[in-house]
Amino acid sequence: MNSPSYLSRETVKLDTHDIPYIPHSTRLTKLGIIVTLVNFTVPIAHLYLTTFLLNFFLTLLSTTYSFTHPLLTLLRTFISTVPQAYHIWAVVEIVFWFLLKLKKRWLESFDPLQMSLGAAPMMSAPERDELFSRIRSSTPDMEGFIRGWFFDVPLDEISRYDVLDWTSWSLFEGRNQEHLTPPEILQLKSFVLSIESDISNSRGLEPGTFSFPSPKTSGNIFSRLWAEFARQVRSRSRLAGLTNVGAGHAVEVLQSVYSDSYAALVTRGGTVDKIVRSLKESTDRNVGNAMEVAEGFKRAVGSAVGRTGRTVFKGVEMLRNQDYRTRVFGVADRSRKLSRKLTAFKSLLQNMRAHEASISSRQMCHVMRQISSLHAQVGHLEAEAKSAFHGLSALGQKLSPIKALPPMRYAKYSADPLFDICDYPLFSHLLMLGLTEGVTRVLLRKRGFKRGRVGDVGYWVRIPSALDASSVSSFSSTSASFSSTSVPLVFVHGIGIGLVAYISFIDKMVATGRTIFLPEVSCVNAFRFWQTPGAIKNGAMVASTLSAMLSSHGFIKADFMGHSYGTSWLSYMAKISPEFVGSLIFIDPICFCLHHSHLTRQFIYQRANPGDVSYLIRTDLMVHFTLQRAFPWSRVALFVPELFCGAAVFLSEEDCLVPSRKVSDYVEKEGGKVGNSDDWEGFFDKLGGGEGERGGGGKKEVGGSPYELLTVVKLKEEIKRRGKEVPKGRKSDLVEFLSNLDSADDRRTSFVQGRHRRTSSLDSLASFETNACSSQSEGEGRKILACCTLKKFDHGDFLMDDHAQGEILRMLERISS
Repeated sequence: MNSPSYLSRETVKLDTHDIPYIPHSTRLTKLGIIVTLVNFTVPIAHLYLTTFLLNFFLTLLSTTYSFTHPLLTLLRTFISTVPQAYHIWAVVEIVFWFLLKLKKRWLESFDPLQMSLGAAPMMSAPERDELFSRIRSSTPDMEGFIRGWFFDVPLDEISRYDVLDWTSWSLFEGRNQEHLTPPEILQLKSFVLSIESDISNSRGLEPGTFSFPSPKTSGNIFSRLWAEFARQVRSRSRLAGLTNVGAGHAVEVLQSVYSDSYAALVTRGGTVDKIVRSLKESTDRNVGNAMEVAEGFKRAVGSAVGRTGRTVFKGVEMLRNQDYRTRVFGVADRSRKLSRKLTAFKSLLQNMRAHEASISSRQMCHVMRQISSLHAQVGHLEAEAKSAFHGLSALGQKLSPIKALPPMRYAKYSADPLFDICDYPLFSHLLMLGLTEGVTRVLLRKRGFKRGRVGDVGYWVRIPSALDASSVSSFSSTSASFSSTSVPLVFVHGIGIGLVAYISFIDKMVATGRTIFLPEVSCVNAFRFWQTPGAIKNGAMVASTLSAMLSSHGFIKADFMGHSYGTSWLSYMAKISPEFVGSLIFIDPICFCLHHSHLTRQFIYQRANPGDVSYLIRTDLMVHFTLQRAFPWSRVALFVPELFCGAAVFLSEEDCLVPSRKVSDYVEKEGGKVGNSDDWEGFFDKLGGGEGERGGGGKKEVGGSPYELLTVVKLKEEIKRRGKEVPKGRKSDLVEFLSNLDSADDRRTSFVQGRHRRTSSLDSLASFETNACSSQSEGEGRKILACCTLKKFDHGDFLMDDHAQGEILRMLERISS
């Protein structure tokens, strides 16, 4: 069979207790005590139900057999004193706990490969080359990068097969090596060669000097050897010919056809190599008598290994045995059948790949699993053939100590079990739903938001009364001549308890006077026990949903902000629907440097702190399922060259999930302006221009007058349009001047509406768009790329800091203008 060497993937499955806690996270706080006590209600309910059932059976036995027992009296007294409501509560809690267990089993039954294939379309070869090239260019330490995915084991312990397997999983949509087409196998090997070259360069070696050690495995050499035996046995009738073929062809196959495997198994000049050479020299003499040949082999091997008198080649006697010959022929026949099946399934897979757009991921996965099953059978057959070779020859006993070891474990999160899941009682779910979903609806409606829906994705929208949404659709938001208040703001939340955690930030956004969209990412909202895998959206669904959300309200472009997991939706929009994106703000982003193992190991392979608020989120079943089974990292990962518009990245210095330092260094390497929260004014000065300056020593918050969202140039144009002389001063002075003019002239109408009326002709609109396009094409240097590190902040801490929220919106003003 012309198949690659197969190593068994039967590894020991990890359990929650096998993964370590986050460092310094085993402390127990007040919240941890509360969570522990709440979760303890479930075993109490179990204990009560057990008591109730025991009382029922004892009562039944006493009625049937007329006996009494002190325990029965005690149980009756206890149960009679318990209120009826407690009976109902205990039953409901146990039923709910049982349903959660069933849901977990149901989610774990999903095929990880099928989920990976369904999460995103397969990449084309050029797309994969481009992705790998960007990974290499953004990874100065390739050795540390590889070791990170293999849990920091020494590089010398990672074999070439391990790296091939990891590269196949990470860059080829979670597939194994045997699932790849021939062109993909060549691409895979080229990736590994590039990795070896980068490691050589980092170590100061000549290119190609370093290479990963090859695993010592027999491949399928023994099964093919027996296939050759069987072919020759069937074609010859004389015992002498049989013996000659059995020994001669064994050596010939070992040394010629399987030279690579022979080199991996046998040391040149060693004892085993001398045995093989002695056998071949004896065979080449072409002695006709079978017994004389066998005796010659015995003397040759005996002199080589010092074991005179031992029968080292028993082929003549054993092959006379009909049972043993049947076993040899059985190995050969099974090998031939497996070869035919593998060829047929791989041919089928190539045809399916050619029409993959019309083939479901379930069908594709079924064929791939069949191929993996056949490869597993190849491994079992090879073990059986090796065992048979044991009994036939002392040569087999020398060659067989090498066993196929399982591959090195790496952070293969899409195939590992769902770790660190906590089954919270129904009381906890109802309480959290009331405090999150219920409170969110009340607070958002109070702020003027209305509920909307695109398909099965819900969202909240607030359109200021001064902005006529029906007229916005007639104008292009790309026009630099329109006020930025006509461009809506879309904010996508991250993993957590929903929008209620962002209320203070939402208030800041409302103060800008913009239209606000708040889509709900339900699959990463904890305590939504009714959610199913259908709530998880792939990139195309996300882009079409957000685009339809904007279009349904008459908008064709928006500024996007995202936090944590929400930045993955921003990444999809930037790649799939860039025409709807005006600018991007990433807060604690997961989409940058996602190819590093830091985020995966921190969230998946470390247990959450029981005393931290995040524990309630990180132990949620649906959150883990979303990240482990339906998170196509290669599609989510975002690189600076893929950004076509102004963008800003806000990082938390002490972020426990995002590799903030790596992201900051990467953005700076790509030409972005880097700063920190210790010097906001100095950071904004790096960006150039004066549009973002504020009065009051930088203490004034974003919001208030709509003129604050205009650039200095637009403010001056508006003052001249009104026939006034432009005063000298900063932007805040110009805003104040225009506000005073409105007050004096009693003109409180929205500037946006007036601007729309003054530009209602199609000719003006065309000229505005032409100017905007030409301004963008004259040079990408005007595109702002900034990265700010929030000092002493952890993941999500910006939600509790009003000043940081104001600066984030100030940055939005800058890059939007």
